[in-house]
Amino acid sequence: MPWIALVERTLHSLCEGHIPDGVNFVFNEILTGVPKELQPGCGERVGWYIKLANAELDVGAGILQCADLRVTMDYRTVQPYVSVVFAKNPQVEREARMAMINAYREGKYLIEGDQEAMAGMPWAGKLHDALAPCTC
Repeated sequence: MPWIALVERTLHSLCEGHIPDGVNFVFNEILTGVPKELQPGCGERVGWYIKLANAELDVGAGILQCADLRVTMDYRTVQPYVSVVFAKNPQVEREARMAMINAYREGKYLIEGDQEAMAGMPWAGKLHDALAPCTC
């Protein structure tokens, strides 16, 4: 999957020197209601993950059974925002935050696990904008 390879390269660049030894963490993002033409043969749920273990980074496609932090989102809710670089569009970032709040209230956005787990990782906040230009 070309997008996953791009995510991995981007993360390696962002994380270089910023993953302390002893950090073990798994993040999984899942999209629901994905149109079949975008993911033929995968059903309506697709996912990708980040695994950090002892300063090593692994990125892949899939829905994991166990993750320290799992975020599940409705594709149609997030799709208008995935390719927007928020640093250049603060108004759209505010709209996206409101859309996520509303989606959470409607059960279309679910956060499971340790929401603070990535707080000590300075690259985590840069991930969306770094991936936005290559995400559709």
